[in-house]
Amino acid sequence: MKKLVSLVLALMLVLSCTAAMAVDIEIPRNETFYEAGQQWGAPTSYNMYNTAGQGWPGSGGARMVIYQALYMYNVLTNENEPLLAAGPLTWEDEYHCTVSLRPEAHWNDGEKITADDVVWTFESAKLVTVGWSDFWTWCEKIEKVDDLTVRFTIVKEPYNVYKLPSMLGSISILPEHVWAPIFEACENDGTKIAAIFADSMEYDFCGVTDAGEYYVVSSGPYKVYYYDSTRIVCIRDDNYWGKDVPESEGAYFGKLPAPKYLAHMIYANNDAGNLAFQNGEIDNSQQFMPSVWELQEMLKDDEGNTLVKTYFDEKPYHLGYSMPSLIFNLDKEGLNDYAIRKAIALCLDFDAIAVNAMSGYSYAIVPSLFNAYIYGQYLDETNEEYMALRWDTTDLDGNREAAKALLDEAGYIDVDGDGLREMPDGSKIEWKAECPDGWSDWNMSLEIISETAKEIGLNIVTYNPESSVYSNDQQYGNFDIVMASPQPGGSVANPWNVAYNVLYTAKPAGEYTNRNYGRYSNPDMDALIDEAASCSDFETLKEIFTEIDSIYLQELPTVPLMYRPQNFHTSYSGYWTGFATADDGTQTPPMNLTDYAGFKEIFMIQPTGK
Repeated sequence: MKKLVSLVLALMLVLSCTAAMAVDIEIPRNETFYEAGQQWGAPTSYNMYNTAGQGWPGSGGARMVIYQALYMYNVLTNENEPLLAAGPLTWEDEYHCTVSLRPEAHWNDGEKITADDVVWTFESAKLVTVGWSDFWTWCEKIEKVDDLTVRFTIVKEPYNVYKLPSMLGSISILPEHVWAPIFEACENDGTKIAAIFADSMEYDFCGVTDAGEYYVVSSGPYKVYYYDSTRIVCIRDDNYWGKDVPESEGAYFGKLPAPKYLAHMIYANNDAGNLAFQNGEIDNSQQFMPSVWELQEMLKDDEGNTLVKTYFDEKPYHLGYSMPSLIFNLDKEGLNDYAIRKAIALCLDFDAIAVNAMSGYSYAIVPSLFNAYIYGQYLDETNEEYMALRWDTTDLDGNREAAKALLDEAGYIDVDGDGLREMPDGSKIEWKAECPDGWSDWNMSLEIISETAKEIGLNIVTYNPESSVYSNDQQYGNFDIVMASPQPGGSVANPWNVAYNVLYTAKPAGEYTNRNYGRYSNPDMDALIDEAASCSDFETLKEIFTEIDSIYLQELPTVPLMYRPQNFHTSYSGYWTGFATADDGTQTPPMNLTDYAGFKEIFMIQPTGK
């Protein structure tokens, strides 16, 4: 058997050197849903064990149309919704819980999805380093109870009630009957395992479509059908298990999605993609499109109704989730002074940033560590002492006068009369504000910040290196001020995960870290974050997070600049209708019909008949 497996593997590795078949296919426009803005080159892998990432729509564990997780996170409710799981987690006590699987669920090769697959998925992350190997920091053991039940034991130290549910909503479950033989043949060599699918998907165990492409064994309603350097096409799996689940279990069950094909066009840049959208060639775009209201006026049907849909029908149009922020290096002279950080925060023209850099796609900024529009329920706005720490970000003149007074009192004075302040010891000030070259909205934001800082006499200059230099600088603490989105992606671990990522003590400058880039450290803050990690009572959590935010506002290691959509979600309704909106009553987040609980939207849309 071992020789046979090795022979099969050798054949597969030979085939992996073969380029994808250059078969030119035609797919009907009225049966195809086109997307843009999530893939910028031909896919190189659909292998979840390849840490370099997977091609659309198989990326990570958040996209549910090819690979699927046990749960899918809904940012609108901050809850997990069952997908492969038959219901919510069942906690036996504070350390043990079980998950039941849907009996209808099966892989697209017909094999049933069982507890063996779930156990394999997580146990395999011990054998090779993958994106979900961190699972074992928070989980002690996973075991099969029966074919459809899995039991998890979380670690006692560091104890955390959020990390396991969070990971179960973002880690794709993989087929043990496919991958276990590969691991055996590769002798658990991660490099060899990651190389599979690297150049092609032409393997005997996958399956072939009539377009000549091979699809991976997965559980979602679509499978890869064809790809080249201009597009990726997926075809609906008409045997998708979800159609056998009663619709009473969720509106995304009991049926197949309407589009037979799900395609992603690959463009050289935003301009090309935006032009294609204007020509009606794209049904949903995740690209930044300035002034969407102008497109709404431009593209209308015969009755004069706009064909351009957004999640909100007026400003800010998109759901603002992430918070691009200024992160201060607290090891830098001057920037380690709260007076400087607060003065910079007070002088910022948030409206100019939102309008000029983001086309107005942002709410008014509320000073807080947390996105108050998403997680405001965790903050006690009846607490007068806490609310007094916030400031009115729209009172620009008053805020700048307050900033000047703060700097004067702290000893930052313009000594030589050039309009720029010096350090208390008389030395010149020049801090670089950094983000990658070519990130046009962020580049513009930093230009605005540089100019507004001069209004209070601070010399902040912009610095736009290549993205690789930028990433290295923030990870190793080699910067003055960096613009980044420090808040993590959506999960039920938020808002705890926000506080942990931004404020919990990390490694010092010079050592790698993927969070807390400014190297903020406060034992009292760490203790509060640890306390929140073990608490599930909402009212107690509200007290803890309000205290965390109070300390944050009194120290300001970061300053939020805008609320940016995690996904731009601009839709064209010429060929498909029924897109998710804020007032449709479905609680479907605008996640491009593929990501997290936004996956439900692919079952909502219907053809217009055009």
